[in-house]
Amino acid sequence: AQDGDPLGLILEAALGRQPTPPQVALFLARQPPNPASTQALMRVVIEADSRASALAGRLILGSGRSIQRELQSLSAPQRGQFAARLYEAVRGQAPLVAGLLADPGRSTAINWFAQQIQARRLPEPSEWVQAFNSEQRLLELAASPDPAVAAGAVAALVASAGGDNLTAQELAQRFAQATDRSARGLEPAWRAAKQEIYIRRLSAAAGSYRLTLLVRGQASNQPMRPMPGGRPMPPGAVPPPPGMPPMPPDFPADPYGDPFLAGPRPEALQQPVQMQITLGVVELIADGQSVRLGSQTVTLTVPQERLAIRIAQPHELKNFQNEQIAQLPLDRLNQPLDLLPQPDGSWRGGVEMLDGRVVELWMEPIEAELTE
Repeated sequence: AQDGDPLGLILEAALGRQPTPPQVALFLARQPPNPASTQALMRVVIEADSRASALAGRLILGSGRSIQRELQSLSAPQRGQFAARLYEAVRGQAPLVAGLLADPGRSTAINWFAQQIQARRLPEPSEWVQAFNSEQRLLELAASPDPAVAAGAVAALVASAGGDNLTAQELAQRFAQATDRSARGLEPAWRAAKQEIYIRRLSAAAGSYRLTLLVRGQASNQPMRPMPGGRPMPPGAVPPPPGMPPMPPDFPADPYGDPFLAGPRPEALQQPVQMQITLGVVELIADGQSVRLGSQTVTLTVPQERLAIRIAQPHELKNFQNEQIAQLPLDRLNQPLDLLPQPDGSWRGGVEMLDGRVVELWMEPIEAELTE
């Protein structure tokens, strides 16, 4: 500290004592929220002992002050330590994702974290994927030579899929021991691990469901031509150039980068229901290792790309021996039907047939204690 810097002198004197007097955090928090006081408070978080550090962390989080420039000015290890100690101050334990701030040069993630703190909140581990915009960037960081950064990236990936801290620790260890630690080398292992997480999560969905099939829209006079991957092309859409498989602009983008997993167009799901078929009650068996229907009427799988119950061959719906279903051109589909979780506990998904209609499947939970 400079001789003419009373704030710095007070800070140095406090940090030089053992234990650090917590009063220094209170004193600094009462100062105007300028860069000098903010930087001093952050130093207390990083350098002080646990009691004073925790108090300073809670005061920063509760103040709503901007820390963006001060966070940028810290070294990479200091940023990681600052994030870890903030979590310790509020939650008693630092998650592995805090190590992501120790990666040098990730200004986007630094700014995102600073904005969260200014909004008086600590982001959940599952939210950290937002700071990097894609799984691919996190996979690149999972190959970092810095163990804290690598473990943080793995933890963010696992949390985004709904996995727990133990799963993150186990996967981080597996990645650290991998022969090929490049992002490309780690990707297959991550996709398999993500699928395992989804399968375990689905064990909570086991139970009895009422299965209903809806047919939306009218059949087009001109059959829809299949696009690459088996996805039907809507009337009026411009076909892709030879060798190029992107969807037309009105198709929603899939968060995992595969346009053929996006499901029907939003407007297609708004079409009137022309047919409703109740298929009956089915038992979803999910034991943490696989999913299936008790009747084995339809083969179920769990995709690697997202939490869903996949019917890989929608034509198997004809196994329900329903005359109306038998008339649907499901045999010509080579696109899976993914049932996605809904807020009410049901699972819904659809697929567009080549004639322009949409087949939507609705799996609605029913009470376990059904009367006979």
